[in-house]
Amino acid sequence: MMDIEEEERKGEKDEFIMLNKKQSSFIDLAKKRMPKLLKMMKLVENLSNTYHYQYDDKQSQKIIGDIEAALRDIKHSYRNGLDKQSRKNQKEDDYEI
Repeated sequence: MMDIEEEERKGEKDEFIMLNKKQSSFIDLAKKRMPKLLKMMKLVENLSNTYHYQYDDKQSQKIIGDIEAALRDIKHSYRNGLDKQSRKNQKEDDYEI
């Protein structure tokens, strides 16, 4: 039988392994997705070339507005994710007034 300290150490080790795997997955996916996103953004930027394309102010404002809305959503998601992570990491014995 494991005593309480051994169980806590095992739990901490398992949690570390899980967090390390999650972080590794995040990095792997970010490395794949970010270059694609940046390339697509550059392609949208290329649409502004009036030598090749014609558009009006309403159309350009629609594209810019949609990009800004998507960026706001991304920022909100990351802030919420960090807030949840922070609350999860707070332990009862760390309680302060």
